[in-house]
Amino acid sequence: MTHNENQRSSRGPVPISQVFEEFLKEINCQKTFQQKRLKAEWAQIVGHGIAQKTTELYFRGNRLYIKIASAPLRNELNMSKSELLKAIYSHFQEIIVDEIIIL
Repeated sequence: MTHNENQRSSRGPVPISQVFEEFLKEINCQKTFQQKRLKAEWAQIVGHGIAQKTTELYFRGNRLYIKIASAPLRNELNMSKSELLKAIYSHFQEIIVDEIIIL
């Protein structure tokens, strides 16, 4: 038994979510998984109104590109990028986006 296996067995049961997170880190897929999760949970993060006006979400590195169909909403979101970053951080409890670009 390796040191890590021995350590796990001595601390009792481990939640499947923790095992999954460790697995994703091990295979270097955690960032991709979090980005896909952000897309899937976009309406929960920003609300139904903004989600309806969002036509496209994509990543380039740690930048999140958000395409918005409404010009007034686009302007409003451009002025409140920091609040958007806070909402994303609050939802994930970690930084998965460094910058937001509103298109």
